Formats: sequence, C-alpha cells, structure tokens
Amino acid sequence: MTKNKEKQLTIELLTEKLQRISGKKVVLTEAKVGSKDWERMLDIVLKGGDGKGVASTITNKDKAIARFVAGLKLKGEDINISQSGRYYNGSFSEFGDKALKLGATPQEIQDTFDNAIVPSQYVQKQNDLSKSDKGLRGSYTGPLSNLLLKMGLDYKFSKGGNAITRMGKDAMSRSGIKWTIGYQVEIIVKGKPYVLTFDAVTDEGGGPTSYVIDDSTPKFVDASWKYLGQREFLLRVKESLEKI
Repeated sequence: MTKNKEKQLTIELLTEKLQRISGKKVVLTEAKVGSKDWERMLDIVLKGGDGKGVASTITNKDKAIARFVAGLKLKGEDINISQSGRYYNGSFSEFGDKALKLGATPQEIQDTFDNAIVPSQYVQKQNDLSKSDKGLRGSYTGPLSNLLLKMGLDYKFSKGGNAITRMGKDAMSRSGIKWTIGYQVEIIVKGKPYVLTFDAVTDEGGGPTSYVIDDSTPKFVDASWKYLGQREFLLRVKESLEKI
C-alpha cells in the first residue's frame, strides 16, 4: 500500500470514529504550511524564541499545526509526542499542544510534518541571517537588526567592542554597574553604504539600556549628544534612513 493510500485510509478511519462519537458529519483535511507560517516561524527561530506568546493567541487548528510544523522543520527537529499522545515535548511544543486543544489529532499533525518541505528561499534566508554579522540574536543589536530587516535593507555589523563615544566612556567610568559596548554597522540604502556608529550603555543592575550615536557618524543620522532610550534610538535611525 502506498503512503498516500495509507494516509487516506487513516483519515477515513478517523473520520468514521469522530462521526460516531459526535453524531455529526466530520471532514478531516491536512493543514497546509504557507508562506506566512514559514516567515513567522523563521523570525522566531532566528531570534532564539519559543513562540509561546504567539501560540497562545491562535484560535485556528490548521494554523496551529502549520506553525508547529514550520518551526520544527526550520530547526531541523522531529516531532516528539508524549506516550499518552496528549501533549508534545521539545521545541515549539506550545503550538502542537494548542493544535490538539483545538481538535487536531496527532496523526493529522504527523501527516502535515511528513509532507512539509522548507522552501529553498527560507533555507537561504535562514543561512544568511544566522550569520553573526547580522546581530539578530544580540541583546543590544537585535532591535536595530529587526528594524533594518523590516525596512527591507541589507546591512552588516563590522564592529562590536570597546566604548566609542565620549558619553559612553564616561558612563562606564562613573558607575560600577554601567558597561558600554561600541558598535558599527554598514547599511546599504539605494545601493550606497552608510555607516552608523553607536554605543549601547548597558546596566548590570537591571535597568534599561541607553544608546549614544557617535558624532563621527555621517550626517544621515545626527549625533544624539544625549542618552537615548531604545524606542527613541530606533525612531531616529528609521526617520534618518527614510530621508535618504
């Protein structure tokens, strides 16, 4: 018996069983993993997240299955279901558990997983964005990386080390809990490179990180001359890039 025939027989048996239990007509279909599922889960994988917040908001069974399968495929992992068949273990298990709660069967989920193949464009994108010079997983570079990606811009972090700005150096010398890290990123806009140099002033006491834009940065972003919060820093960079 071919794999497709086995799958069809399984679906027919499950359909018959569910109809006997519910007394209603039941139609089982295999969930599809679409481009939005690959995109969303690739974003989560690249950031090193678990997607719990996203999983909690899903109300559609097929969507939960698709996100679960996409996440596992992108991480190169197999489905790991408990012996009871009532919950999943491992990466993105919240999506699998949510699918079960919404009425999916383990077989439905397994069938979708078995037939899903990561499209080549997402394999390439994952390889490109996983490089260290993209800074996606960096605590202090990640927010800027996400902004640049959303704007559709190519970029590369070429420096990350000692404090660069005077304010960044002063903050570290005057406080035992401040630690400044200097960064330089080259951003390609309309085919031309623009360099942004800045300091991330971290707080080992648990306070928020501040940013200082270096006054040597080309004038597409004005020097901050003050400590900027993350939101203000990103907004200043975004508005300056949009003016180019």
